[in-house]
Amino acid sequence: MARDLIPPNSPAGRPTTPDGTPNLIELPPEPPRSGAEPAQVADLPPSEYRNRFGFVMGHGGSLPKLLLPVRLGVGGRLGTGRQTLSWVHVRDVVRGMAHVWNLAAVPAGGAASPQVYNFTAPGALSQEDFMRTAAAVLHRPFWLPTPAAPVRLALGEQADILLEGQRVAPAHLLATGFRFRFPDARSALQDLC
Repeated sequence: MARDLIPPNSPAGRPTTPDGTPNLIELPPEPPRSGAEPAQVADLPPSEYRNRFGFVMGHGGSLPKLLLPVRLGVGGRLGTGRQTLSWVHVRDVVRGMAHVWNLAAVPAGGAASPQVYNFTAPGALSQEDFMRTAAAVLHRPFWLPTPAAPVRLALGEQADILLEGQRVAPAHLLATGFRFRFPDARSALQDLC
């Protein structure tokens, strides 16, 4: 666990990473637990947060593979194209995690349950619409559908998020005042392409 890798304090009085660089995020102490059994969700203290992520778009990962057919001029829908793609820009993930961390630093005011945050942009859309937007941003044609089998071969398990789809809303993030820098696929793809 990362907590075990960070010495209690560096000579400068700040936690450090194993290579001696300052750790910019100070981790809260572990909640006390009795015995060796892992905590159940109901047993988590109110300050526990769970983060769930959609398709994270950045310069690495699956996005370059996903955009390759579009860049080559043979882009189209994947599978049926009707599946929902809940995505998020990597910068919004980092900003959102900082937002949640800042919320954790403020006394909960009597929150009675663990908090769950969905890291997905508010602009979820169908996979076909996503690929059509990518083609427009890259100034390429959108015409050749790709069956599911080659997508699974190229992306492995990561293909499930693209071929099966799931609509996930960032309701809790928005309710706590977080504002996405990239709320729609066009702005995110323009930044990354």
